[in-house]
Amino acid sequence: MYKVFEISKKDGGTRHIEAPDPVTKKRQEDYLKYLYKSYPASPYTHGFTPNRSIITNAIPHRNKQWVYSVDIKDFFPSITLEKAKSVIKAKLKWGLCFYDFKDGKGKRLPQGAPTSPYIANLYLKNFDYKVGRNLNKNRIAYTRYADDITFSGNNYNDMENALSLIVKQISKYGLEINYKKVKKMPSWQRQYVCGLVVNKKVALTREMKKKIRAEKHQGKVVFLQNYGEMVKRKAGIYG
Repeated sequence: MYKVFEISKKDGGTRHIEAPDPVTKKRQEDYLKYLYKSYPASPYTHGFTPNRSIITNAIPHRNKQWVYSVDIKDFFPSITLEKAKSVIKAKLKWGLCFYDFKDGKGKRLPQGAPTSPYIANLYLKNFDYKVGRNLNKNRIAYTRYADDITFSGNNYNDMENALSLIVKQISKYGLEINYKKVKKMPSWQRQYVCGLVVNKKVALTREMKKKIRAEKHQGKVVFLQNYGEMVKRKAGIYG
C-alpha cells in the first residue's frame, strides 16, 4: 500500500516519505473531502485546511514585539491509532488513514498520505482551543500550520510563560517540541512565519522571492496563497 523512500533536504539530511499507492491515494483524497465537510478543524489551524493558507497563518503575528516559532517533533509518526481514537470521538475510516510500518509504533499516520495532515488537525483540535484561548487572554496570538506552532505578543515574560504552557499541553497528546528548532524573534530582527516576514506587514522573504522568480523563469505559475502546499507537493509530502 505504501512506497517508503528518502528524499534529500537542503541542510544535507534526508526526509522519510511513506507514499500511498495510486488506488489508496485516490481513496484517501476522496475521503478527505468528506472529512472537510463533516469535521471542521479549529480556527487556530491554517495548514491543509479549506480557505486557509500561510497568509492567514501569518496575519495575526504582524507588528509584534516578539514572535516565537515552535516545531512539533516527528509529528505524523508520533500520532498512533491508539492515541487518535482516545482523542477523536468520531467514527472515522481508521484503517484507511493509519498504517503499521513495522517500526515498533504500531498503526500510525503515514508521512505522505493526503489524509494525515487533516487527521492531525482533528487530533490537536482541543489542544488548539485550549492553548489559543489561554494565550488570547494575555493578548498573545496563536496559530498552527501542521507541525509549526507560532505565537506572538509584546511582553517577553508572557511569551516565556506561553512557551511553557505549550510544552506542557503538547506532552498530554504524546508529542514534544523540537527544542533545536525553537525560534524567538524580537522586533528588531527579521520575524518570519512559514517563510513570510511579519515585522510590519506580511511580505515575502528574500528566499521566497528568489524561489518564485525561479519558478516564473521556468514558465510555471505560482500563487502565493498556495505556496506552502505547492512546495510540499513538489517534495511528495503532506504536512
